[in-house]
Amino acid sequence: MSIPIDKDIDDIRQETYDFVESVQEEYAEKGWLPTRLNLEKGLLRGLIEIWIWALNQVYFLLITILKQIDIDNASGLWLELICKNVQVEKKAKTKAIGKVVFNRSETTGNCVIKKDRIVKTKPDGNGLVFRFVSTEEVVISEGMSEIEVPVEAEEYGQNSNVVAGQIAELVTPVDGIDSITNVSDWLTKEGTDEESDDSLRERYKLAWKGSDGCTKYAYEKWAFEVTGVKSVLIEDQHPRGQGTIDIILLGTAGLPSQSLIDEVNAVIDEKNPINDDILVKSPEQIIVDVVAEIEGTSGTSLDFVSQGENIISGMFPLNIGEDLTLDRITSALMAIKNSKKINITSPVTDIEADNQSMVVINSYSISAKIVEA
Repeated sequence: MSIPIDKDIDDIRQETYDFVESVQEEYAEKGWLPTRLNLEKGLLRGLIEIWIWALNQVYFLLITILKQIDIDNASGLWLELICKNVQVEKKAKTKAIGKVVFNRSETTGNCVIKKDRIVKTKPDGNGLVFRFVSTEEVVISEGMSEIEVPVEAEEYGQNSNVVAGQIAELVTPVDGIDSITNVSDWLTKEGTDEESDDSLRERYKLAWKGSDGCTKYAYEKWAFEVTGVKSVLIEDQHPRGQGTIDIILLGTAGLPSQSLIDEVNAVIDEKNPINDDILVKSPEQIIVDVVAEIEGTSGTSLDFVSQGENIISGMFPLNIGEDLTLDRITSALMAIKNSKKINITSPVTDIEADNQSMVVINSYSISAKIVEA
């Protein structure tokens, strides 16, 4: 974006001294100056330099304002100010909320799981661990071997939306509990990062596009008002018959939780002024198990397994319509240092997804063996 007043301090200094030099004779004749001025040093030089610095700050402010009033260039608080003009506000970060399954082998008697018990994930591909705290006291009754315990992430952000099986360790021991895990639909509310400028900018544009009746842009705008919605696909060509519209959601954790679907439904019901038959739903699931063996030339099998599991878990969630290819799995695992060959037994072929479906991981199993280089 080219702006005519885009001048640096050297430009301003040159223009200022050129002007002063050009008017010295005239101003002396008019009596405005007692004599010809020395512009090289002294009090006057200092005052002129102060003026140049102040003028440079004015130019800087003007340039900043001119850039920030354009939605495509605005950022930070300037962008938020523009968006408030169309009642669009930046979404705050939230914590992941869900349920972790506590298991026991001895089912005699009751087992009390108190509030504020801490569980955590295995380290991810970056060595990060995410912790969760139980939010209610739960009792496993006589004869029961497992129960779901509601938990909340300790930290804000979507990184806590971990995939199935990652929450596997008890930080706070619980008598009688042998193991814990999180299943595929463990999340009840997605954790989200603070909304990015790019996302906020797009919602600003949707506010204008969606202001002209119940177009697909209006439905998209309303859906994106809900924190936790990552992307939206609007099927408005009568997918289930005349007058029907399907709204397909993707959340920050991949497949949207039921609470996210319910929140979007509530917003649509409140704002939809016509009698369309609206269905808010998840993408169709293509469930896959990933089973692979890593052949490594140096190190330990345990290291390869740990790194491989972190890589596979980090590949998900995929986007709507994104394929999972064998080449993609192989390439990701070959990035492990000293890996020589990847043997994939599941899936047996590439998994293709259309624009209404999404590849979802059910489980993964990584093994490894050390071979000669």
